[in-house]
Amino acid sequence: MLKHLLLVTLISPLILCAQLKVGQGILKINISNFPSMMLYADTLQESPLRKVEVKKDTSGEVVITDREEVDKWFKPEQLFLEYDIFMMRVDVVSGKWIQVYTDNERGITMWTRVDPNFEFIPWEKFLLKEISAIDKHPSFSLNIKISPADNSKTIRKIEPTDCFEVLEIKGSWMHIKTNLRSECNESKKIIKSGWIKWKQDGKLTINYSLMA
Repeated sequence: MLKHLLLVTLISPLILCAQLKVGQGILKINISNFPSMMLYADTLQESPLRKVEVKKDTSGEVVITDREEVDKWFKPEQLFLEYDIFMMRVDVVSGKWIQVYTDNERGITMWTRVDPNFEFIPWEKFLLKEISAIDKHPSFSLNIKISPADNSKTIRKIEPTDCFEVLEIKGSWMHIKTNLRSECNESKKIIKSGWIKWKQDGKLTINYSLMA
């Protein structure tokens, strides 16, 4: 029950998240294989500048090596090892290299190599398959449209109490309906079908909850 509650309410852990560039998607780290992520300042650097190593401690708990030191510079998209969650926002994928945000609060990126333990998920697939609900990031005012076009009729604006399911993605548009399954919606103005912009001016306009 606790795990379900956390995942349902896991809405954008960093309030400054929307200040980052949207980037290309999410890097999902498979912690069950206890990976080591080597991080480089650029793709020409021979030795890694930083490292994030997942392992088991003497009690059998999954941890990050030297966690106190790592926490000083490492603030990724999602990191909850106790719930098998380790995700980073991807800025650029270039061949065998992936540029990831290592500090979402300050917008710092580094490069890591493609690895069998790292799954790159484009935003369109992530928002459609990996999340249970979305709401509006407070930095944005979003209109709900009847179709995915700026000149289409506006149904209404998204309210802070709204919570939606994602039905479809078309470019920068997201097809939504009021989320009644997760019981996260507190608005009385139910939306059966509508479209919103999930990215705008190169920024993410929404918060998301991970799939339970």
